[in-house]
Amino acid sequence: MGDLQGTREALENERRQLTDARDQARDAARGVRDAMHALALTLESQRTQITSLSQTLERMDSQRGQLDTRLEDLVAQLSDGDS
Repeated sequence: MGDLQGTREALENERRQLTDARDQARDAARGVRDAMHALALTLESQRTQITSLSQTLERMDSQRGQLDTRLEDLVAQLSDGDS
């Protein structure tokens, strides 16, 4: 009878340990999942910023071209006025 009691206690102890290990694994998985979600949000935010900056640079490049053309026109007008 004592052997059965000892075996029972050992099995209960093992069950507690396994339950604790399972709970820790679940917590770790939840933490990793949360971190992965946060990284995905950060990545998407950065992609959006890159797209926005690229569009801004394209617009500024176009404006620069227009300003260069306008400058050339003004220089030509000044040249014609001096002649």
